[in-house]
Amino acid sequence: MEEEVFADSAEPSVRKKGWMIPGILVVVLLASFTDLDKDNLSNVSELLVHGTDILELDTDRDGLSDKDELDLDTDPLVADTDGDGLRDGQETKYIGTNPLLKDTDGDLIDDGEEINIYGTNPLSKDSDDDGLSDGAELNHYLTDPMKPDTDGDGLNDGDEVEEYLTDPLNSDSDGDNLSDGDEISIYYSNPMLVDSDLDGLDDGAEVFQYGTNPSSEDTDSDSLSDRDEVLIHGTNPTSADSDSDGLSDSQELNSLNTDPMNPDSDGDGLSDGHEVNTLGTDPLSVDSDGDGVSDGDDIRPLIDAGLKVEFGFDIDDDEESPDSYFYFEITPEGDDDGGCAAGDGDSSICHYTDTYYDTYKKVLGNADLFYLNWDDSRSEMILSIRGWEEDTGWFWNTEEDLDLGPKGTEWISVELSISDFDDGYIILEFESSSDFAEGEEGIPTKMSLRLRITDYP
Repeated sequence: MEEEVFADSAEPSVRKKGWMIPGILVVVLLASFTDLDKDNLSNVSELLVHGTDILELDTDRDGLSDKDELDLDTDPLVADTDGDGLRDGQETKYIGTNPLLKDTDGDLIDDGEEINIYGTNPLSKDSDDDGLSDGAELNHYLTDPMKPDTDGDGLNDGDEVEEYLTDPLNSDSDGDNLSDGDEISIYYSNPMLVDSDLDGLDDGAEVFQYGTNPSSEDTDSDSLSDRDEVLIHGTNPTSADSDSDGLSDSQELNSLNTDPMNPDSDGDGLSDGHEVNTLGTDPLSVDSDGDGVSDGDDIRPLIDAGLKVEFGFDIDDDEESPDSYFYFEITPEGDDDGGCAAGDGDSSICHYTDTYYDTYKKVLGNADLFYLNWDDSRSEMILSIRGWEEDTGWFWNTEEDLDLGPKGTEWISVELSISDFDDGYIILEFESSSDFAEGEEGIPTKMSLRLRITDYP
């Protein structure tokens, strides 16, 4: 045993002694040339410690000197220390990546792949700054890590994935013919619903075909859904009053039964809105008051207007039995017939009109009154008045005691307008302009007419 131990321990000593002589010679030789490759590493350290080539400044030819690699802790004997496909010198001097890390930015893609394959930035986890890491885009979402908006819909990929839940590879996630970006930014509709407002119309059809708001069930706020207006009623879903008659479509359809697409449902020349809101007439009846004149031509479309005429006079007579019978007539302008000149003599009042201006006489108690049927299509009428004394058969004129008009005439004309009667009666008074001859009978000294618009009997 002792001999074996001795023999074993003696053998390395012999070898060591045998090596030391040439080794010393080598060291002495090398010492005469301290740094042959000028890499700031002594020949001895390169040879004995680092194993690098004393004649090569950059043993692994990776673009870094052996000394620089030792300072950076990279392997001077391996061109790509981290095995990422990039030489250590390339990473250090040109790219700026860490030669000791395969994935400098931690995006789960090797630096070499980012540079040589994908063209992404190995120093940025999110090369296109879209909110998704390059690795997530390449390995999970299949989006382009160099484009913030892969599908070109106006939304960046990160927002589509994390906020809107839309497809970053499809510009129209719900297939409604509106891009996801337009739905979010312009129309405020839901890019994941074909019919955002659930009105029965696709968002795209609302925008491009009907011009409606895809995020509002009732674009024009007329209480009718866009769908019903388009598919059922045929009205304009972008106008609350499709026919511009002053009534909403809903009011016409649900309350009045008028045509929301026809401003004049009854064809009387008045818009439905004017009839309902202003006149109070029936928008479904051409002649609301049934007087034979259409509402559009009727000055008073709610009543058959008649002119109520009341007559009174004073007699100045000294005789015991005064002759009080005389006549006057009310005749519309343009009637030149003799009227009371015919001398019927059977009434204290005579009135004459042509067939167009028919009249009707009534007696109420002791009052004399009749109605003149006002032409409802006219706003004005001229009444001509004249008197006749029964005994003499003379017409009143300026030569008589009652002044009815200019000298030499036997008529007085009064122009009446519908608007004149809005405040009640119109009273016309006529008075004698001169003294009457003594002893004459039946000469009137005063005469008055009281006129008012009212329903024609």
